[in-house]
Amino acid sequence: RNLFILGFAFFMGLSMPEYFAANEMAWGSASADATLGDQALATFATVVNTIGKTGMAVGAIAAVFLDNTIPGTPEERGLTAWVRE
Repeated sequence: RNLFILGFAFFMGLSMPEYFAANEMAWGSASADATLGDQALATFATVVNTIGKTGMAVGAIAAVFLDNTIPGTPEERGLTAWVRE
């Protein structure tokens, strides 16, 4: 479980920024006379592009998501190492 999460997070952190660099988002470019919705869409696209191009952010998001969604015992998740007896 833990090795899968770590390996998948590393893989996503290396591959997703390359994907975002090769495929720029075409939607969300707002001009000066754009409506508020167009500006919000452009801001959202910029945020998604920035996070998607940052390998550490992609890896961290993938690891946190998988660690909290894949079931495991507290010992498998490493939570018992922090408990004092």
